[in-house]
Amino acid sequence: MALAALLALPVAAEGAPPAVAQKPNYPNMPPKGVNATGLILITHGWMGKPAEWGDELKTKITPLLGGNANLWDIVVYDWEDIKVGTVQYGAATGYAAGPTPLLTSLKLADRARVNGQNIGRFLGLMIWGRGYEKIHFIGHSAGSWLNDEAADIVTALTFFFVGQQAVMQQTFLDTFMPIKFKDFEALSILWATPRRSRFNTSIVANSFRTSRSATQP
Repeated sequence: MALAALLALPVAAEGAPPAVAQKPNYPNMPPKGVNATGLILITHGWMGKPAEWGDELKTKITPLLGGNANLWDIVVYDWEDIKVGTVQYGAATGYAAGPTPLLTSLKLADRARVNGQNIGRFLGLMIWGRGYEKIHFIGHSAGSWLNDEAADIVTALTFFFVGQQAVMQQTFLDTFMPIKFKDFEALSILWATPRRSRFNTSIVANSFRTSRSATQP
């Protein structure tokens, strides 16, 4: 589905000319490193931010690359707050209060998931254009959907233009899963999980090292 179809259009007043669609300005990634042939993209999730864990993970992965560190771009992507007016197109879609906070919060989290997928299309095009040979996506919560969409875009564009496909890996951390509201047991389990999930960045970094050694000569 085209990005424009996913964006809410402002309603024009009666008799006024049609409203012009407003599109968010998604943050760009930092420039590609001069010698970089690989990319590690780290994305936070719903209501998250890089400072919570992404920045720390980057500092722990960097020494694991050893003498090849200059061959990798490590990007901790911040998609927390991307607004057009009062409409949120980033991860900070909010928590809910009131009589049904669970169901409402799940809808807000799902909105962040859709926002992430839209951003993933934007980043996927950018990543494909840089021609990385190896890409490792690490995403938390709704950020996993952002990464997965970006990976799909890279794959599709490479196939369409008959290019050299990059070696891609994805690591999902507490991925947000949209579920049927009728599944109350699953809802109660999800709500019992801390809203801002924390995990040991050392374990993730070591897992990254293990996955690289298993896939590289």
